[in-house]
Amino acid sequence: AGITLAAEPLTELERVVAVEVPVQVTVDGEPVRGLTADNFEVLVKGKKQQVVGFESVDLSALVPGPQGILTQRLAPAARRHILFLFDLTFAGPGSVIRARGAVEDVVRRLHPTDLAAVATYSTNQGPRIVLGFTSDRSQLLAAVRTLGVPDLVTGSIDPLGITLIEPRQMTFGSGAYDFEGITASGQSGRDFGIEDALAEHLASIQQEVSRTNQRAQQQQLIALTRDFANLAGLMNSVGGRKYVVYLSEGFDTSLMFASTDSAEVARMNQASASGQVWEVDPDARFGSNTSRSFMDGMLEEFRRANCVVQAIDIGAAKGQDDPRRGRSGTDGLFMMANETGGEFYRNYNKLEDALSLMLEKTSAYYALVIQPTDLEADGKYHKLKVKLKDAPKGAKLVHRPGFYAPKPFGERSARERQFLAADLVLGGGERGTLPVEVLATPFPAGGGQALVSVLVEVEGPALVGGQRGGTLPAEIYGYVLDAQGRVRDLFAGQFGIDLERFGDQLVGAGLKFYGDLSVAPGDYSLRVLVRNGATGDLRLRELPLAVPDGAPTGGLLLPPLLPDAAGRWLMVRETPRQGESPPPFPFTDQGETWVPGVAPVVVAGDTARMYLIGYGLGEELTMRASATGVADGASHELRIEGARRLSSAMPGADTLAAGLSTSGLGAGDYELSVVVRDEATGREQSSSIALKVVAPGRS
Repeated sequence: AGITLAAEPLTELERVVAVEVPVQVTVDGEPVRGLTADNFEVLVKGKKQQVVGFESVDLSALVPGPQGILTQRLAPAARRHILFLFDLTFAGPGSVIRARGAVEDVVRRLHPTDLAAVATYSTNQGPRIVLGFTSDRSQLLAAVRTLGVPDLVTGSIDPLGITLIEPRQMTFGSGAYDFEGITASGQSGRDFGIEDALAEHLASIQQEVSRTNQRAQQQQLIALTRDFANLAGLMNSVGGRKYVVYLSEGFDTSLMFASTDSAEVARMNQASASGQVWEVDPDARFGSNTSRSFMDGMLEEFRRANCVVQAIDIGAAKGQDDPRRGRSGTDGLFMMANETGGEFYRNYNKLEDALSLMLEKTSAYYALVIQPTDLEADGKYHKLKVKLKDAPKGAKLVHRPGFYAPKPFGERSARERQFLAADLVLGGGERGTLPVEVLATPFPAGGGQALVSVLVEVEGPALVGGQRGGTLPAEIYGYVLDAQGRVRDLFAGQFGIDLERFGDQLVGAGLKFYGDLSVAPGDYSLRVLVRNGATGDLRLRELPLAVPDGAPTGGLLLPPLLPDAAGRWLMVRETPRQGESPPPFPFTDQGETWVPGVAPVVVAGDTARMYLIGYGLGEELTMRASATGVADGASHELRIEGARRLSSAMPGADTLAAGLSTSGLGAGDYELSVVVRDEATGREQSSSIALKVVAPGRS
């Protein structure tokens, strides 16, 4: 069974709240497989809920094919989200380096459906997201290898945090997890000073830690619980089954709880009985109420965010313990895991083994979706209960204890909005309601990177919504992903539109955005997300993108392009990247630029301009065109007038211009097909595009 309704971020305009309920069932720590929706009962406020979506996920049964490619796609609600959290304060530099190597190894063995992120924690910086959730294993390896040390990464233009290093500076091989380094440096990732710089960075953090006294350490612990509570709140905006893999040597729980050292307790009792109260540390004797309350609050936030902590002790294995650590650190790790439904892994000579076991134990689970009808988008917390029916004896059920109703988009933090958008892009598919059309035109390059021109049209009235005056924040993101989930390139536009100046033009037609991508020949998924930054109204489009090489066998004809009327759309172009010159604009006619219509519209009876761009078409060419009605399937021959050949701005391209007569076509939707024939060889090339014909007087 598949999930029939996947939960997605909701705007204020949507009234249906879909709630994801990932559930894990185990017996003696091993996952139970083979259950169905009938085995589960979900209650909210004691009221039974209908399970409107259900998926049984067994990652061990989803076997990837060549180069790690998986043909089956899981819904976002069914995917594991794994945050690798490196503790730089409560762990020594050697332990962090050890953990880094183990995570590098495990990243290469993550399941193709997994999304993973990398974060670090230190008391002076708090939790720091190095790389947001991504399917790109190359970016993950880069993030783990550098741990986000500023001197080691050049940075990406990516506003959604899906990439750490500019994809154009990455080297890609044929395997799923190739990461050789940053091409701009000319050196591999292991050779340009990472080890020394990282060791120096970790040592500086530990110097600060070693100078703190017990009272300061207690403040560090309070800071950790507060920071982790905020991290849990952020994770609440992420869908799917969520795991924080906490890589640490642990924190001293004696700073929170009363001392368990019998000799120390006896000494303090004697001092108190004799009136020497100054010899008694109240926190050591009774425990710190402040620290405990912060710890309890942190754990509750993780539970409420449906976020399980898997704690990994990265210190020395049993028999090699650092005597300065004692038991208190590992007790803290056990507490975080046990109180959130996770497990505590310790005494592993090879941390890779602990991480692999954790992945194996969480590989089988169930994704349920409910749709409570009496909830409002008020951000309030609602308790939830899942009951198991006809389960194996001794079965243990782990599920989220409740959920937050979605907050209005305007009340979400910038980081929450970032995570929401990234999750949508990585989930793929068609989502949202904004009317958005996308046209991607690839221009091949011989053996190298090809230019892909992307035009995005957004219907103006829907984008503006009810806003009157002021500045409209608009967001447009485009990502190209290969079959292994690696981001090969991206563009982004975040801009404000002055409605006083451009409101009429925007409402009259809409917004048109132009961006460009640089990718090697191959087959990709192009994902474009458009969002109103004030209301959260959005649309995600996913299109297949085939980029041919520089010498396509038998030639190549791109879809026929019909230019829009000049000034019709409010036009915005992607800002060139720092240090890069923008590529040539491919749509020119005798030195003048023109902009293709993404969903071209022509007036019945008119003659529209049409451009054909191709490769290896030949010299002696003839053209013919036809329009097939979408509604009735009737085909109509169209007349082509005044064909001429143009010089092209793109190397190796043939560009043809002609007039296309729509005489005889009635108003409606059609598929426009054009055939170009090389009379010298008899070879024909064809291509097509959707065409809307409107009655005279309409635009």
